[in-house]
Amino acid sequence: MRFMTIKKFELDKGVYVFEESNLTAQFHAHPILELVIARQGSFSVSTKEKSLEDIQCCLIMPHEIHAFEGKNCNAAFIFIEGSSTNFKEIIWALGVSNAKDGIIEIKEKIQTTDRGGRF
Repeated sequence: MRFMTIKKFELDKGVYVFEESNLTAQFHAHPILELVIARQGSFSVSTKEKSLEDIQCCLIMPHEIHAFEGKNCNAAFIFIEGSSTNFKEIIWALGVSNAKDGIIEIKEKIQTTDRGGRF
């Protein structure tokens, strides 16, 4: 069994950051918001209704059942609790108006974000 590398684990802020390479995960869900950023390569994520292929960044809403495929990808996984101020700020900053979208690819925002070693 493999475990993700813990980069940040802040219970008081409700923010948890992990990193993993070549991760494959069958359908599962988390009770908190998940932001996935490819630091190298790309990944695919899918739900029962929708699939996003060869992407570099996405937002996965809480309780959304999803699968992840990240062969040849090094990715940061940022989990944010819904009660966290960060949750509301991220949703607002990304312009997500419909949390029912389940998984949302983020293209434009990631291109203007510094991805160098901050996670």
